Amino acid sequence: MDTLFHRQGKGKCEVLDFLDGLSSEELATVFDSIDKIKEFGIDTPRKFLEHLGSGIFAIRAREDHVQPRVMAFMFDGYLIATHGFKKKRGSIPEVEIKKTKTIKRHWEKNGIEILKGILGG
Repeated sequence: MDTLFHRQGKGKCEVLDFLDGLSSEELATVFDSIDKIKEFGIDTPRKFLEHLGSGIFAIRAREDHVQPRVMAFMFDGYLIATHGFKKKRGSIPEVEIKKTKTIKRHWEKNGIEILKGILGG
């Protein structure tokens, strides 16, 4: 399963902004998780991809005591990454889940056109 990064219109990509702020070690763990998702798809072990319900996922990575997370959802066979954040412990904050759900609703209405723009089809 391929992972695509959500971009707001023709502008900002919060996932890339988040990844740019990670250390090289943190970045490596995130991309290791993305590689596992590409290999295993929806059956990716929870260590790398956590299903949070309502079709919302967290791409999981861990580097020392910091846990980078990239929020995502499924659309048309792709995992659409929306944004990232770091957490230290505990569950994922509800605000991060709500933000992902809002973007997911936008994709449910406009996703085919968005994909055509990304993939050129």
